[in-house]
Amino acid sequence: MDTNPQGQDLERIMKAYTSMINLLGKNSHWELALDALQGMPQRNLEANNATCSAAMSACARAKQWRHAVSLLHDMRVGTLRPNIISWSAAMSSCVRSSQWAAALQLLCKVQLEGPQPDTFCYNLAIAACEKGAQWRTAIVLIDLLAVKGAPDKVSYTSAISSCHKGAQWERALQLLASMHSRRLQADTMCYTALISACSASFHWENGLQALRDMTRWDILPNTFSYNAAVTACGRGSKWEAAIGIFREMSLVELVVDTVSYNAAMGACEKAATWQVATLLLRAIPGELEPNATSYNTTISACAKGGQWELVLELLEEMPARRLLLDTITYSSAITACERAARWEAAIFLLHEMPGRKLKPNAISYCAALGACRGRWREALELLDAMSSFRIAPSKIAYSEAVEACGLAQRWAEALVLHRALRSNAVRADAALYTELIRACEPSGRWAEALALLQEMHQLRVVPSSLTCCAAISACGRSSQWAEALTITAAMHSLRGELLAPNKVQDARERAMAVLLTSGHPAEALSLYREAAERGDAWIALNIPASEVHVIGRGESETEAPSALDLHGLSLEAAELAVWDALLRLPARPPSDLLVVTGRGLHSASGRSSIQANLLQLLNAELRLTSWAVPLNEGCIRIPARALRELRGSPRGSLRGPVQGLQGSQGSLRAARAPVPLVPLVPPPLWRREVSPLSSHGSLSRRLFRIWA
Repeated sequence: MDTNPQGQDLERIMKAYTSMINLLGKNSHWELALDALQGMPQRNLEANNATCSAAMSACARAKQWRHAVSLLHDMRVGTLRPNIISWSAAMSSCVRSSQWAAALQLLCKVQLEGPQPDTFCYNLAIAACEKGAQWRTAIVLIDLLAVKGAPDKVSYTSAISSCHKGAQWERALQLLASMHSRRLQADTMCYTALISACSASFHWENGLQALRDMTRWDILPNTFSYNAAVTACGRGSKWEAAIGIFREMSLVELVVDTVSYNAAMGACEKAATWQVATLLLRAIPGELEPNATSYNTTISACAKGGQWELVLELLEEMPARRLLLDTITYSSAITACERAARWEAAIFLLHEMPGRKLKPNAISYCAALGACRGRWREALELLDAMSSFRIAPSKIAYSEAVEACGLAQRWAEALVLHRALRSNAVRADAALYTELIRACEPSGRWAEALALLQEMHQLRVVPSSLTCCAAISACGRSSQWAEALTITAAMHSLRGELLAPNKVQDARERAMAVLLTSGHPAEALSLYREAAERGDAWIALNIPASEVHVIGRGESETEAPSALDLHGLSLEAAELAVWDALLRLPARPPSDLLVVTGRGLHSASGRSSIQANLLQLLNAELRLTSWAVPLNEGCIRIPARALRELRGSPRGSLRGPVQGLQGSQGSLRAARAPVPLVPLVPPPLWRREVSPLSSHGSLSRRLFRIWA
């Protein structure tokens, strides 16, 4: 070769060098491309913009962005002034390497040093922002490009894709509207990016609408568009819509790939429809081999459905298909065993992971701990084993272990775990304290429960309603009714969710049960009336009798019956409500009393246990004639005649330890003026058998002293 090429020979040799460097770059030989560029001076050749740009493109393909930027720097400090192609090649290397900050720096430098960047440079910067999920910067670049030039479809598509990464569906729609205002026709890629943005924002309706708009604008959706729409419906827990779109792909003769099946199975996994997910896995054709994601998604769906045996079958299939089991696979399988309370299988899978060179993570151990309900020894061993893998036990792990100890009535071990938690600088939350107090509850360790509540107060951890209920139950097992009342009263000073009446209902009812079992019916009735004075929504209400559907003839034709609604009350609170109503009766009750108990359709037996116990109380113990209303079995009717006989008996003087309750200032909510009802048929036709009384014994025997 001529050592001093000139003229046409020099131009031909430079083109050959540029082509050679480009060829090396396309074949991923970026180091040889740089060697060829650096060896040019030895052949009396001087590098130009074309050869340097080719070398930077070779580095870009290999994601060697630092070498590309270094070449650009050498050009800037040397005699060779880089052109816009050189700047673009350097920026492209930053985009391919997901170095959005470096790409933006190059854009700023080219604006300062020249030449002025064109639309392609801006598109590279916007694409870099898309990879880095910098949607705000991408929109700013779109606005700058609109001032200096004209953004094209590539600009908008990259900006909308950046909104997808940032879950900004509204911004994506605004960009699409701006695109239409510039009379730019959006293509399939643009709409696919919009659907993905709606999917990331959990707005499946907008994603589905975007898919339908493509047909309206004569834009053909491709497989990626449909996959994005299926994923959007899955994220919105609309698995039926996702399956519908998945089936539509075959109708429009689109290629259904493994990603399509995975997206459909993912939608089923979100909704825990394991049957459909399993069918989809089995329906994958032979030419589309299911991958690890397919099995992991199906295993997770089966885990949510508690199908642990099916999960183990799928787990065995994966090695046969030469699919690698990972930590996600095992964690989902262990979760399935947890939901089915199969602690042996959960621990076996956990111990199998190291044999497959997999390191269990915190999720795996927490799932295994959750499976060990009541198996306190195994739970403590798992908690100790976490340290061997250098996994710090989390609050969830401690909570699961404490719950296992609590179910086994090992309150001492639970408190030891609490001390270990504090020594590890893990801050316990209300949920963990609730489990600790629950562990003390079965053994009646009320002092320890109160100490834990005091500790929560010192650490400024706000107890939940479940925490207070557990503490009240612990006091109840030891007949510590005064402490139970103190906890109940303190709940009103707490902030947050405990202020809602539906949250304090359970705690109040447990306190009432504690008072009744402790032989303090007067205090229980006082607590009930206090709730009535506060206007708690769950308390028994006087309702217009016209709202109760009854048929028959009553004993009073001048006065309409009053009604008492017991829906949503526990057995203890319902009995107290009836007693409160009886205590408030005038000397000569003017009308019948309707007690609405409900039919018990949502109970395990399908019958109302409250109604059965109230009928036993009224008929057998108080000898107060009452019966279930025909055609409305969720209602008890007490005729006015029986009420007058009760009030006219010697027991009506209301002497005893709760004598002052009759004149209490608190009263139940006043009812609207009821409408007179048609009288009822005679009661003997409607007598029913009742179930045994509740475990705490007959309330009438404990309150009989009121009527003495």
